[in-house]
Amino acid sequence: MSVLKIIPNNDYHADRSHLSASTIKTILKNPYEYLNPVEKSNDSLLLGNVVHKLVLEPETFNEEFAVMPVCDRRTKAGKEIHANFIEESNGKECVTQEMYDQALEMSKAISEQKEIKELLLSNGLPERSIFSEIDGIKVKCRPDYYREDLGLIVDLKTTVDSSPDGFVRQVASYGYFIQAAFYLDVLKSVGLPANKFIFVAVSKTEPYMVGVYELTEQDIELGRDMYKKAFEIYRDIDSYKKPVYLSQEKEIVQTLVLPNYVYYKLGAM
Repeated sequence: MSVLKIIPNNDYHADRSHLSASTIKTILKNPYEYLNPVEKSNDSLLLGNVVHKLVLEPETFNEEFAVMPVCDRRTKAGKEIHANFIEESNGKECVTQEMYDQALEMSKAISEQKEIKELLLSNGLPERSIFSEIDGIKVKCRPDYYREDLGLIVDLKTTVDSSPDGFVRQVASYGYFIQAAFYLDVLKSVGLPANKFIFVAVSKTEPYMVGVYELTEQDIELGRDMYKKAFEIYRDIDSYKKPVYLSQEKEIVQTLVLPNYVYYKLGAM
């Protein structure tokens, strides 16, 4: 379907004319940071990207990534090997052998599970971009995997703890519930069926446990309320051009309220 666009991941993220789930979460956290984005690149993000590629599009892994040869870069020979590798990689994302091996084991933990592969990661499309509009705001999303026949969005997460108790903390901390509601609504806005949002979480450490989760309707509704709150901030985004935290009423001086645990700790409650 034409609304599902095949574009490079870098081009998708470079687009600033549409709000994504990540920019929505940034707006909720700090609108000034949205206006002044900082390039974020670290090993955790890279590992996640490698796992995504190995699970969802392994056939094109070598088009996007290059695995570094193991060599001692303190030696002349090692420096030469590394320099030749960088030159031959031709702009691809460079991954250490150690990270590649880790990502490969993590991807196998998912791909070798027949139930996950057949129920969630087959008969669908990986990494398609959707551009739309909700409430007059230009929006976009890029589901990791989408099954139109089931109205199912699958989101692959690499995490420090994929257990139910561990991963739900990540859902709360990183606003994954906002992402779930937003993705479902973006797909619906272009006429695509979107009934379920499933997380497939894999731990970054051995034995690379995998958890498959969905959220309650109440959680999804909370996520919906939060992204619409971000819309309201975005409509008045010029008010946040200075690096100062403002209250919801745009006041500079804010009143802080100590959390209850402080009172409990001091025996005052």
